[in-house]
Amino acid sequence: MNEEISKQTIVDNEHINLLSLFQLISGIFTLAWSVFMVLYFGFIIFIINLGGKFDAAKNQIDSEFPFQFMGIIIIVWIICLLIAIALGIAKIFSSKFLKQRKNRTFSIVISCIECFSFPYGTLLGVLSIIVLNRDNVKNVYHDQE
Repeated sequence: MNEEISKQTIVDNEHINLLSLFQLISGIFTLAWSVFMVLYFGFIIFIINLGGKFDAAKNQIDSEFPFQFMGIIIIVWIICLLIAIALGIAKIFSSKFLKQRKNRTFSIVISCIECFSFPYGTLLGVLSIIVLNRDNVKNVYHDQE
């Protein structure tokens, strides 16, 4: 019986270490995606401004592109960017907390949020929730407090 508990503890610790690594990788990719969003938005603004430089294109752009919606687009883009940055940072903190065996609730909340990122985030989120809800893992977190 003691040997089974010992083996399960080793397996649980290995699973938590793997989840910590994957959370870190996911957080880094999320932050990298945020940088890509900034570059893409800059490119779109550049193209819109470039189109206004040509007389033939200017008349066509003025009649086709509703510039009054640009403010709404910028606001939505900034909100999405801030959410992505916050989520990336939260994933990195979750990785750190998993490694330290602290803040189990925070890691579960981040795992639930990750479930919306199909397909890899869903897989990582579900596996994290499963591992963090094991009785042995709960005991490890309670012992750390």
